[in-house]
Amino acid sequence: FRKGCDFEHLDAALRKLKEMKQGRHGQGPSVNIAFMLLRSNWQELGQLPLLAAQWGVSQIVVSHLNLIGSEGMLEESLLAHPELWPEVVARLEITRQEASDKGIALHYHMPDLENPCPLCTENVLRTCFVSYRGDVSPCVMTNLSVKGGAAPLHYFQDQAYALENLAFGNINETSLREIWNAKEARGFRADFEKRLGMKAPGMRYLPAPCQHCYKLLER
Repeated sequence: FRKGCDFEHLDAALRKLKEMKQGRHGQGPSVNIAFMLLRSNWQELGQLPLLAAQWGVSQIVVSHLNLIGSEGMLEESLLAHPELWPEVVARLEITRQEASDKGIALHYHMPDLENPCPLCTENVLRTCFVSYRGDVSPCVMTNLSVKGGAAPLHYFQDQAYALENLAFGNINETSLREIWNAKEARGFRADFEKRLGMKAPGMRYLPAPCQHCYKLLER
């Protein structure tokens, strides 16, 4: 659901889908909710479990605004407002229990700006991202573009950085298996494998595109 969309239309469609699934003894597509947690909407978390139950949702995934593309977005990102985290976490835990009571799973990560994780939440050791052009990258964060071809900027810990794209190959030219096993791709994963063996890796061994990414600061 995005700004400008008709919520009543969405609500009616999801209720109809639930009704159709019930007529087929629960068979049909699984419905998940992705909720972007912002400074302006985190108080709305409490509404999720009831809506999810009414829509036949099986899972809610709560995420942060961790790709901050402008100074204006800094105000909306909870990453820039750690003073709110205790209250937000308390609300998340209450919401998770309320969802669980209705048979709905709720998942979220919380920021830890002081202790970078050995491996980011994109699970780059086991997954990759393939763009519409066929470029194979470690994750969506390393395969972004804007109109005109200019490198997009994002804000990380109050500083602006260019997002560095990284592609290991293109599936229109090389098979995905070959790209996955290529020297550059194996080297990228090897850097993270080194970090897994360290108790407090900090920012060590991080490939260049990952050195200013909030995905490493989520638990």
